Amino acid sequence: METNAIVPANGEATVDEQSAPLTRAALLEQIGGGVRLTPVQREALVVDAPDDIISILPTGELYVPGANWRKILNRVFDPLGWGLRGGSPQMDLKEDARSGGRSILYREVFLLVARCTRCQRSSSACQCGGPLEPFCVHATMGAADYHPTNSRLSMDDAAESAMTNGLMRCCKNGLGMYGNIWEPQFAEAAKHRLGVRVFYKTR
Repeated sequence: METNAIVPANGEATVDEQSAPLTRAALLEQIGGGVRLTPVQREALVVDAPDDIISILPTGELYVPGANWRKILNRVFDPLGWGLRGGSPQMDLKEDARSGGRSILYREVFLLVARCTRCQRSSSACQCGGPLEPFCVHATMGAADYHPTNSRLSMDDAAESAMTNGLMRCCKNGLGMYGNIWEPQFAEAAKHRLGVRVFYKTR
């Protein structure tokens, strides 16, 4: 049976080791296992966020900037050993969007790690030299505000922000990174320790 699917080929791989097409369904089916982490990798991924990288939104929620999540992924999987795959942006237009109101841009985000098809280790930890394939370790929906009248936030900026938001959610839920910032007791203590509560009046 003929197919138009493009399958990544590896000259050294056997037929059984050839990668399957990277469809959305195939990526979602991979989540939940398939990449064997070393003890060192696990220790580097499942970490709490230290105070010096925690920021606070004006609404009071804690967050860690996207650059810090990427630093850990680069350290654990190497700069070319992981990547993001994003779906087409979807816009949630609000009623007042034409008059400059806030809309929300959504993107489905897949976090992929390069892994060896033989030993199931990531490319950074593989020692058998087997063929590599992209493997999805988590997927989620990323979101970002989009204000059509804001000249400093174009559509491509919003799409990039949605990817970063999805990356953080993948790392939190799929890899266990920086889980302490979502613990209520830690978050409340950190707000008092790191922030200043300001009350203001408006019309």
